[in-house]
Amino acid sequence: MNRTFRNVVALAAGVAVAALVLEGGSRLLGRPGAAPGGGVPPIAFVPADGSVVKAPPAAANSGDLHTIHTIDQWTWWRVKPGLVDYRVLSEWNQRSFTLHTDAQGFRRKGSEPAEVSLRIFAAGDSTTFGVGVDDGDTWPARLEGLLGTDAVVTNSGVPGFTTFQAVRMAEKHGAEPAPQVAVICAGFNDPGATPQGELPDLERAAKSDADAARPASAFLGLLSDAIAGAQAMQGDEVRPRLSRDDYRETLAAAETYFAERRIPLVWIRWPTQREVERGQAPSGGYPDLLLEHCGQPGVRCVDLMPVFQSLAPSPYYDFVHVRAAGNAAAAETIAGYLRSMPEFLALVPAST
Repeated sequence: MNRTFRNVVALAAGVAVAALVLEGGSRLLGRPGAAPGGGVPPIAFVPADGSVVKAPPAAANSGDLHTIHTIDQWTWWRVKPGLVDYRVLSEWNQRSFTLHTDAQGFRRKGSEPAEVSLRIFAAGDSTTFGVGVDDGDTWPARLEGLLGTDAVVTNSGVPGFTTFQAVRMAEKHGAEPAPQVAVICAGFNDPGATPQGELPDLERAAKSDADAARPASAFLGLLSDAIAGAQAMQGDEVRPRLSRDDYRETLAAAETYFAERRIPLVWIRWPTQREVERGQAPSGGYPDLLLEHCGQPGVRCVDLMPVFQSLAPSPYYDFVHVRAAGNAAAAETIAGYLRSMPEFLALVPAST
């Protein structure tokens, strides 16, 4: 075996490892959550060099979920800007949907209204992005429709994001113009195994920021102790992208970050199919820690468990993603919660 061939084999192996870090956690081939036929869901982790496994498009303006990612120096990857009528074919879950993105890569069909009195920044993973449904059927799009013609709900969700990436997206790309409310729905990718050759999220961000010599991240600064602790860990064991302690620190730092900017922060607790349909214990990500966090005074949360349980037939089409009806119900519940917040009423009384 010559050196060139060995290098090609090593590169292919590295890409394969990255592709096995799945949306919704580290589910390997044949394990619960894997796609029908033994396949795996699309990429949920993009290596530092941007290499991802890309399936060939089925048509000139279509492709699988791998093909919508682009490199971002701050969050490492995001959704490509300027996609128009792009048909996403997700063979692993037998779903297809049409995608439009604006100049920032946020999911939106059409332009913003000329006069905007209310801005909400929605950040998160594929449950926020809306894998499997068209643009107008995502919960951020439905929420925007419920809040009035002068409201804008930015859908910055990205398949594969952790909670850390969601907050970092809001810090970097949701600052101008500043939103009146931030809503975060993420967590399913947080416990996923960090692929070989990459660092867990907090350390990866600290290193990439230092290497880029970019202005200090206020959010990352709030997590400095957690990063130092993570870097002090020893051993070669596989590490999650966010450990339980990292996750706790991320939730607390996010509360501080948004409070300092006088932006109300609302967490969304998104249940899994097994919780709703089979009555199993909370699963997917670190739901026990999120529920614990939501029980603290002053923390704002919306638990979608009751509303998803009330829907018939079940809103799910896979282990975590829901159809249009599920997204609509989620949006109605979130809108109702926002209208009950004194801070929301004080900010935008006309919107209620």
